[in-house]
Amino acid sequence: MLCTQNWLHFKPWVTDGVTAVKNLRCGLKSVRPQPDGSQFDHDPKQSFIGDASAERSYDILASGTNTGRKYMLSFFFFGTLQDDDLRKLVLGRSISTEDITIAILRGFRCVRLRSRVQPGILEDPEGQVEGTLVYQLSPTDAARISHYECDAYEIESRWVDLPIGGQTTAWIFLSDPDLSVAPGKWHLKNWQQKYKRRSLIVARTWMSRLDDSELVSLENEWR
Repeated sequence: MLCTQNWLHFKPWVTDGVTAVKNLRCGLKSVRPQPDGSQFDHDPKQSFIGDASAERSYDILASGTNTGRKYMLSFFFFGTLQDDDLRKLVLGRSISTEDITIAILRGFRCVRLRSRVQPGILEDPEGQVEGTLVYQLSPTDAARISHYECDAYEIESRWVDLPIGGQTTAWIFLSDPDLSVAPGKWHLKNWQQKYKRRSLIVARTWMSRLDDSELVSLENEWR
């Protein structure tokens, strides 16, 4: 979600880093037990063969996302960064399909925002937001995401639900609750059809403004 009030115009400044970022090592809750309280007496992954998202979720829950790799991070995207092309442009690289799965954030709802093509999420005890969970992101990846999002959003760690019923923590960019909400629902496909092409042009120019000194500064915020 590019930090512009109007997605055709840039703000004349760049972010000075992420506020209150901690060294989060992804916490995990195990796969839920059977109704009688016992654990699986067989390989539970066999139940998910054929469902790529469920298989990947099981692997993450079984082994942890940081195995052997320091400072690896997870992000939950609910807006335009769910788009493969935009995410690749922002990160400067492609993400393996093994490091992506669907997830659900509970306690929030996705809304359209006035004067923006990107959505926001607002707290709603009965709401839920389906989005894309990306694993194994490095501090450099996080720095590039931070530059893209800048300080138009609040960064927080939240629990999200995985397809097989487990949970994991992920970083999420939360909207300012005072932003003006527009009527109707935000849909990724609608954005892709109407705004993606021009949004990619804007995002490419914005990301080109990320110089080495700012990148290092932002990376350090995530270490």
